[in-house]
Amino acid sequence: MLADALGRPLRFILTPGQTGDISQAPALLLGQEGEAVLADKA
Repeated sequence: MLADALGRPLRFILTPGQTGDISQAPALLLGQEGEAVLADKA
């Protein structure tokens, strides 16, 4: 899920449980600009 600074969802992609979320990071960030990224690696 991509969220704004207030935590409001901007974009999300559902994946199967066995698929790592990191595989969708490029698609979520495409066309977005920001000063920082807060993320974790599942």
